[in-house]
Amino acid sequence: MEPRAVLNKLITVPIATWKWKGEEARFRHMGPMAQDFYAAFGLGADDRHIVTVDESGVALAAIQALNAKVEEQQREIADLRERLSAAESLRSELAKVKAALIEFRQSREITAAR
Repeated sequence: MEPRAVLNKLITVPIATWKWKGEEARFRHMGPMAQDFYAAFGLGADDRHIVTVDESGVALAAIQALNAKVEEQQREIADLRERLSAAESLRSELAKVKAALIEFRQSREITAAR
């Protein structure tokens, strides 16, 4: 399964805290319910158990997908920074052209007034 597809499914799986039957209330665990995990990924023998290798595999695939997203965003940020730098350079050049135009107009007005 493609890592992005795994991530998209994983974000829909509820995560809960719980305790095992017969375990003291002070001991808590966190994770998906086996039924939700099985419904999302169809991994394992049934919807009553989660094998740790499946849970780890899903987590690793999701990490790969998140890394791909981060790298994509980093490329986009670099591109936007480059475009911003070019826009700032153009703004500076435009300010210089405007100043030169004002200076030119003023010099023409002085010459015309003579």
